[in-house]
Amino acid sequence: MRLSLSVKVLIMFSALTIMTLVLSLTFYSGYKENISSNHRIVLLKDFILQIEKLQSLTKTISINQRESQVRDFESEIKSTRDIIKRITRLYSGVSPVFEKRLIKLPGHVDSFHRAFNELVLKYSIRNKLPTSNRELFKTLREHSTLVVRDHERFSFILNELWMLNMQIYHHHDLKKFPELKQQYANAKALTADDRLLGTVQALIHNLEKDYLNHLAIKNREAFVFKTSNYFFSLADDAIQELIAQDQDRHQRNYLIILAISIVAVCLNIVLWFMASRYFNNFILNQKQAIKAIETDNYGYGFPAASDDEIGDLSKAMKELAQSLLKSKERYRRLIDQAADSVFVAGMDGRIIDVNKQACLSLGYTRQALLETNVGQIDVTAIEENHKAVFWNTMTPEKPVTIHGIHKRSDGSTFPVEVRIGVHQTREYDSVEGKIQIPEGKIMISFARDMTQRKKAEMALKQSEEKYRSMMENMEDPVYICSPEFKVEYLNPAMIRRLGRDATGESCHSAVHDLPQKCHWCQYEKISENQHYTLDILSPKDGRSYLVSSSPITQPDGTVSKLSIYRDVTELKRLESQLQQSQKMESIGTLAGGIAHDFNNILFPILGYTEMMLDDAPAGSTQEKHLNEVYHGAQRAKELIKQILTFSRQDTGELSVVKMQPIVKEVLKLIRSSIPSTIDITHDIHPECRMIKADPTKIHQIIMNLATNAYHAMQETGGELRVTLKETQVANPDSAAPGIMPGLYNCLTVSDTGIGMDNHLIEKIFDPYFTTKEKGKGTGMGLSVVHGIVSGMGGAISVTSEPGNGSRFNVYFPAVREMAPGRKTDEIDVIQGGSERILLVDDEVSIITMLKQILERMGYQVTADSNPADALTRFQSDPFSYDLVITDLSMPKMSGDQLAEAVLSTRPDIPIILNTGFNDQLDSEALERIGVHGLLLKPIVKTELAQAIRNVLDGVN
Repeated sequence: MRLSLSVKVLIMFSALTIMTLVLSLTFYSGYKENISSNHRIVLLKDFILQIEKLQSLTKTISINQRESQVRDFESEIKSTRDIIKRITRLYSGVSPVFEKRLIKLPGHVDSFHRAFNELVLKYSIRNKLPTSNRELFKTLREHSTLVVRDHERFSFILNELWMLNMQIYHHHDLKKFPELKQQYANAKALTADDRLLGTVQALIHNLEKDYLNHLAIKNREAFVFKTSNYFFSLADDAIQELIAQDQDRHQRNYLIILAISIVAVCLNIVLWFMASRYFNNFILNQKQAIKAIETDNYGYGFPAASDDEIGDLSKAMKELAQSLLKSKERYRRLIDQAADSVFVAGMDGRIIDVNKQACLSLGYTRQALLETNVGQIDVTAIEENHKAVFWNTMTPEKPVTIHGIHKRSDGSTFPVEVRIGVHQTREYDSVEGKIQIPEGKIMISFARDMTQRKKAEMALKQSEEKYRSMMENMEDPVYICSPEFKVEYLNPAMIRRLGRDATGESCHSAVHDLPQKCHWCQYEKISENQHYTLDILSPKDGRSYLVSSSPITQPDGTVSKLSIYRDVTELKRLESQLQQSQKMESIGTLAGGIAHDFNNILFPILGYTEMMLDDAPAGSTQEKHLNEVYHGAQRAKELIKQILTFSRQDTGELSVVKMQPIVKEVLKLIRSSIPSTIDITHDIHPECRMIKADPTKIHQIIMNLATNAYHAMQETGGELRVTLKETQVANPDSAAPGIMPGLYNCLTVSDTGIGMDNHLIEKIFDPYFTTKEKGKGTGMGLSVVHGIVSGMGGAISVTSEPGNGSRFNVYFPAVREMAPGRKTDEIDVIQGGSERILLVDDEVSIITMLKQILERMGYQVTADSNPADALTRFQSDPFSYDLVITDLSMPKMSGDQLAEAVLSTRPDIPIILNTGFNDQLDSEALERIGVHGLLLKPIVKTELAQAIRNVLDGVN
């Protein structure tokens, strides 16, 4: 077991200290035991006094019971228990017999306490008896006068009972109880009253209970007296035993003190001798070890060391010698394994030590380098300059870094970074041995080959130039801001946008003209090295930008934000146009559906009206009324045609038409839809030539221009004037943009409204441009007008001033030939026939009406409202029909599907399709299916007859 020097010294002094402590404790123990013995004797005497108090209280309680006496007894019992606990603690370790008696002592006290409480209870019961008996005697006297006839004799019995009661209560004479029962028998002989006899029995019962209580009192008094004597005996025995123990203890302590004193003297002599010899040997060995280290005798044989701190110190001296040797070897390995070249030179430039890397990098052997000077390998170092100017100014506390060029043994050179420091010493321990340094200082240099680093710096510079060039040439504005929202960089595109170089300013102020941080800024994401993209509207120029922000970590560790701004204003405008176009397409689809339903409703009205006109007497009121119905249905047909034009489901055909009737018809329609606060005037020249146009489109142009004029005068009222005249355009620039010289019909729509400035005029024909509130205009009206006019080869111009109204001039190219056709008073000749026709339409009212019209023309008609049934009918006998007329839009089977099925059965059968739309099937589709004709609902009788004859007669 290893014991350290401190432990050994501790043991030595501890032994001396223990001896001293034992002696002190022995004396102190004897002193304490004397005090303890006296204390125990005093405690026993207190116990005796306490028992005497309890005994005294027990005696007095029988004379006069008072609550204060009971409380005093309880207090004394508590004090007695405390004294017993203290006695038990102090008398632990005494003789076994006495200890057993102590253990039983608390139980005796508890018994004593219970006996006292029982005495108190018994005395209480006894004191209550006289009062109870007097009440009973009182009851007997009062009640006996009421129920006993021989009152005198019963009174005698009562007197006898009272005397017996007094004798039994005071003298406790057991012999009187037979007499008491005899008196009860006498009373029972005089009366049979239950209450009176019950009262006598209660009196006898009370006296019996009192006698039993008297016996219990005597028993408890004897127990208390016996217990008190036991306590006195126990206390006397304890005092005698304590006196005997004290005498034995004094004699024992004397012998212990004498033995300890002798052992302590002998131990001191032995410890002094051992310590003196131990430390003398240690000091001699350490002197020899230190001398061996001073002389570099690392192989010195150190003597065996003890297993303690002294031995540890001897081992440490040996380990120090070995550590110095290992440190020298480790230093050599570290230098040789370094990636940098290490040079050690004197202040005269002479190289005294190098590592392996220095030899490898320069191409020299170690011996060759040790024979050279610094100036021979560093082409930038001039020996005298380094020695006199540079080296001598260096201090050990301030190493320096310089850049130079080293020359290899083959004459080639390479760049280096050299860290040079000064070390003060008088000798240097190299591999070859110790070298004396007369100057007292040496230079230690670490040279790093910078060839690869220079290449990397060049590559980094080129990379920076490349990315800078990319940033400078980007068309999108770019800026970089710091975490403090200061602009660090702006590319030329951003500078052009801002109109200045705002570097150093707050980004929110410079880029967006905001006084504080932009509400959309998410710099916290940049701080967390996250990218984000935002779609913003810049308050500076009101344009929309798609901003892509990315983090850039700066050399100092801070994270800046790089933001690229892409102007998406035009893209958003196009997206808005697309959305509006899709909305208009949806509305058009809805309008087309409504128009188709109107066609189905209007078709029977026209058909039946025509048939009724055929039957009405010429010149009659009935014919007049039916003509009005017919013309109204024709106007409804034209209205539906306009709806189809709006929905893009009726492209219309260009024909040579006169504009005057169209303009007049539109003016009538406008008058009914514009408030009376606006006056409508017109000047329509009758000599205007015809134009090639779609009448519906002309109608649409005038309606849109009139509506635009009405909106300009909606608040204040005014005059709407429409003019149509023929004009020769010789100077196109003065008429309208894009117009060619020639003869035109000029339609002018002017108003006296609020007018427009030049800025609005420039945008007036842009799609979706409107000055109306949201929901009150789409901005499509004038752009549609412009598109229609351009499609007809015409042109449109506008002149306006704020407050002076607006004037639109629309130029339609005039044609010199007249429109072919019949005169207005020419009567149509309807051609009929006798061919067999299969008629198919899902609308029962339409198919019924068409069947009657065709039969009036002489045709044989088979009608069917179910296309599947009609196909079955046809397939059963395909050559019984000369023509098939079918609706295009039908449930379960469309008209084109029915046509294909019919033609697959009989390819030469002619087919005519009826439809409310003409964009569902183009000419190529009709030709591919094999359809010979297409009629647009609602169909008038003349159109139907002409189409049937053209198909049947083979007329194109």
